[in-house]
Order: sequence, then structure tokens, then C-alpha cells
Amino acid sequence: MSYHFTEWITFCLLILVLKKELIMNLNKEKIKENWPEINRRLKAKYRNLEDQDLTFKEDWDAELLNRIEAKVGKSKDELIKEINEMIS
Repeated sequence: MSYHFTEWITFCLLILVLKKELIMNLNKEKIKENWPEINRRLKAKYRNLEDQDLTFKEDWDAELLNRIEAKVGKSKDELIKEINEMIS
């Protein structure tokens, strides 16, 4: 019984991770298109962010979010949510 429960929990966690990745992938193009506005809004909200912290590269999520996270003290999930709200 517990073996099946463990498999079920693992499966559910995998679905949650894949769903999050799918949402991020769907929004990457929209984020890229709106980056100048997102950049402006992030710098207005978090005064300690500098241009070099917000340098957009093609694979934006990992490195860029790490830089912003270190400066503003928010988790990546919080930042992703905030950025997605800016483009919705």
C-alpha cells in the first residue's frame, strides 16, 4: 500500500513541476517582448536593481532570476509570479 502511495506522490510532484515549466515556457516569449516595460517597473519598485542586474539574455530565467533574487530578497517563485502579473 505505501509503495503505491509513494508512487502517487512522486507522480503528483512531477506533474506540478512540469506544469510550472510549461507556464514559464509559454510566458518566455511574452516576457521577452515586454522586457523593456518589465525592466522599468522592476527598477522603479526595487531601487537597488541596476541595469547589469536586469540584462536580458535568451535563456533569461536562471541567471537573471538569480541576480534579481539576490538583490531584492524574494524567491524565484515570487519573482516569476510578479513578472507574470506584469505581463497579464
